[in-house]
Amino acid sequence: MAFTMMSHAVRMLWANLGNAARVSVVPLLLMYVFIFVVLTFYVLTDPTIVAFLEGFAEAGGLDPSNPPPEITAPELPGLTVMMVFIGFLFMFIVMAFMAWIAIGWHRFILLEEYPEGWLPTFRWDDIVEYVWKLILLSFVYAFIALVPLVTFAIIGAGMGGAGVGLSAISVVLLMPVFMWLSFRLSIVLPSAAVSRRMALGEAWRVTEPYSGTIFWFGVVYLGVIIVIQLALGLLGIIPVVGAIASLFGSWFTTILGFSALTTVYGVAVEGREPT
Repeated sequence: MAFTMMSHAVRMLWANLGNAARVSVVPLLLMYVFIFVVLTFYVLTDPTIVAFLEGFAEAGGLDPSNPPPEITAPELPGLTVMMVFIGFLFMFIVMAFMAWIAIGWHRFILLEEYPEGWLPTFRWDDIVEYVWKLILLSFVYAFIALVPLVTFAIIGAGMGGAGVGLSAISVVLLMPVFMWLSFRLSIVLPSAAVSRRMALGEAWRVTEPYSGTIFWFGVVYLGVIIVIQLALGLLGIIPVVGAIASLFGSWFTTILGFSALTTVYGVAVEGREPT
């Protein structure tokens, strides 16, 4: 059934590339414009950043014979705080725009709500809920990933070079487990998209009967993503074609992730049969 579900997720996207473009292209363009505007605003208005960039320019930029000035101790904390703030701001911006796109796709597949024009409906309440669930899941996934990584790092520290190899193998072996956990918990996202509030505990209970299927679905999904990335790497050798393929591939894999999650939700929550 895992292969059927993955085939279903791919075919849903491939057969509806036009609708996928309608729910995503304009929000993506707006996201990049918004990020550029915000970045430009902070670069041009923050006194610490402005002073550093002016000193950098006066010192000759990237001229190795004339290195830029060092950031003084009083400036460093302020610059660090500002960079952290900008990092979190960008994260929230990306989450909000990705939620906008994902909600449009989830609703198109689950509710047959076709996009009208090239600007998808901005559902403020659903987007807020979606972003909140994304933040919550981020903390959960970070904790889940941190525990084994720290454990293997401690074990590998006493093994020298072999420890590095052990850590790398462990990460590869844990990826299917992480995908299994991710698909089981992340159905709270399409649930939020269709205005059905679902807690993480409920998501875990609902997906329990499909636990084995979701595990192998995650493995197949990883395989598909790897194949796509390898194909894009080969196409990247060709100058212009490679750039276009990379852009399309990045967009395609993003929507495919939403499509895969929608498939899991449809099967586990709504009892749909993938075809």
